[in-house]
Amino acid sequence: MATAPPAFLESFAVFVIKAVVFQVSALVACLTFPFRLLQWWFLFVTDPLGSAQRARDWALGVAGQATGAVGAWLGAGDGVPRVVARLLWGALWAMYVCVLLCMMLAMAFTAGGVLVGKVVEEPVQVTENLNFDYTKPSPVAFVPVGRLVPPQQRMQLEVLLTLPESDYNRRLGVFQVRAELLSADGKVVTASSQPCMLKFKSVHMHFIETFFQSVSLLSGYSSESQVIKLKMTGIKEAFKPITGVRIVLEQRAEFATGAGIPEIYDASIKLEAELPLLKRVLWHWRWTMFVWSSMAVFVFELLLAVVCCRPCIFPRS
Repeated sequence: MATAPPAFLESFAVFVIKAVVFQVSALVACLTFPFRLLQWWFLFVTDPLGSAQRARDWALGVAGQATGAVGAWLGAGDGVPRVVARLLWGALWAMYVCVLLCMMLAMAFTAGGVLVGKVVEEPVQVTENLNFDYTKPSPVAFVPVGRLVPPQQRMQLEVLLTLPESDYNRRLGVFQVRAELLSADGKVVTASSQPCMLKFKSVHMHFIETFFQSVSLLSGYSSESQVIKLKMTGIKEAFKPITGVRIVLEQRAEFATGAGIPEIYDASIKLEAELPLLKRVLWHWRWTMFVWSSMAVFVFELLLAVVCCRPCIFPRS
C-alpha cells in the first residue's frame, strides 16, 4: 500500500515552482520594461491629459483592491473599510499631486535653463599649450583659436611659463615675451610685450630650500622650477575677429644669434574675451536669473494646471 508524500516535500515542491515562476516573470518584466517605458513616454507626449486620466483610473483600481483586502483582513463592519478607504484615498491623491508638482518643477527648471542659455552670452575662454619653434632666432608659438573671438571686445591674455632654476636662466636675467593677436588674413590686430625673469634667490636660500625639499626632489614629486604668470597688459579692443594668437620669445639684444633665449619646461596661454557691460552683468547674475525664471515658469504652470486641468489634479468631492 503506497503512502502519501510528506507535507514537507509537497510544500517544498510548491515553493520551488513559485520561485521558478517568479524568476521567469521578473525576466519577462525586465525585457519588456524598456518597451513599456517608451510606450508610456509616447502616450504622455502625444496625449498628456489622457495619460493622467489613465494613471488616475489605475491608481483608483489599485486603491479599491487594497481597500477590499484591508477590509477583509480586519473582518469588521462597513465602517472600518470606509475609513480605511478614505485614508488610502487621501494618501493616494497626496502622492499623485506630489508627483505632478515634481514633474512641473523639473519642467520649469529645464525651461529656465534654456531661457537663460538663450539670453546670457558666455565669454570666450581659450586655454592651450604652447609649442615653440626653436629653429628661429626668436622662438615662436602659434595657437589657432577654434572659436572666433567676436570683434569689438577687450581681451585678457595670460601666459604661463614653467622655467627650470638652472644657472643659464639665472645668468640670463630679464627676457621679453611678446603676444600678438592675429586676424583671419594673418595681420596683427593688437600686440603686447612684457619683461620676465626668474624670481631671485640667494645662494644660501637656494641651498636651504634644496636641503628641505631633498626627499620630494629625489622621489620626483617636485622639481627645481618656477611657474611665471604674465598678464599681457595693453591688449586693446579688436575691431576684427581674432583667429589666432602668436607668442614670441624675443632674443636679448646683447647676445649673439641663437642665444639670449630662456630654457622652458612648459608653456601655455589663457585667452578670455571681456563681454560688454550689460552682457557681463547678465553673465555674473546668471544663477539668480536661472532661479527666478524657473520659479516664474513653475508658477505659470501651476496656474495653468489649476485653471485648465483642475479635474486631473484635485479629487472630486
